[in-house]
Amino acid sequence: MKLLTVLLAATLIAPAAAEAQDIAGKWTATYPRGIRNINGVEEAEVGTAIVTLEVKGDSVFGSWHPQNTPRPAQPRALKGTFTNGKLTLVAEATEATIRRGGGASVGETIKMVGYFEAELKDGLLEGTIRNESTDGAIRNGPHKWSARREVSR
Repeated sequence: MKLLTVLLAATLIAPAAAEAQDIAGKWTATYPRGIRNINGVEEAEVGTAIVTLEVKGDSVFGSWHPQNTPRPAQPRALKGTFTNGKLTLVAEATEATIRRGGGASVGETIKMVGYFEAELKDGLLEGTIRNESTDGAIRNGPHKWSARREVSR
């Protein structure tokens, strides 16, 4: 009876561990970049980022490295969880420039934190991203983002 209980427990735990490992690796993400709010209407360019994820239990660690940005971008550290097919990540704060009252105004530099949610379906991560200033005064999103695993050649 003990052997049957152990085998049953192993059968239930193994798929969850395998599922968590499914997100480990290098991904190419698309997301809204350079978001502008003009007279209440949000506009954005489509950006790409290289996302690298490492799994330890249900914890996820990694980096988000924007590509093709107007200025060279440094990777941002990611921390979060992956449970029951759902990924939740928080990206470390990064500097952003905002302009209040129109395009010609002088920009103000603030720090923004990224919050990601996604589900893994058929090898694709799809979900939403929202950003919030570290003082909580400025928020944008949620906006859709997705990521596809990079294939080794």
